[in-house]
Amino acid sequence: KLIALRKDNKAFQANSSFTPFATDKAYPMVFSRSDGKDTFIVALNPTGKQQSADIRSALPEGKSLETVLVSGNAKVSSSRLTMSATSAIILKIK
Repeated sequence: KLIALRKDNKAFQANSSFTPFATDKAYPMVFSRSDGKDTFIVALNPTGKQQSADIRSALPEGKSLETVLVSGNAKVSSSRLTMSATSAIILKIK
């Protein structure tokens, strides 16, 4: 699924933009990928513990999030991202 996502979306190709987002902790790592048309938020938790982060700064006002891919247990409620140990999530900004 991840390979297909990369092939089908220019936002995941080499010439797309990469923007890291500062959160209140080192993990989860949160960043966006965009090709100017489509923008995705990617969050990774490589730790052995549950992690969470406020991703409000990554979401433009009036936009919503669509879950595209999840590995492990990760979810967003309002603008709060909660991730189990060693998990990942990719969200599309709509």
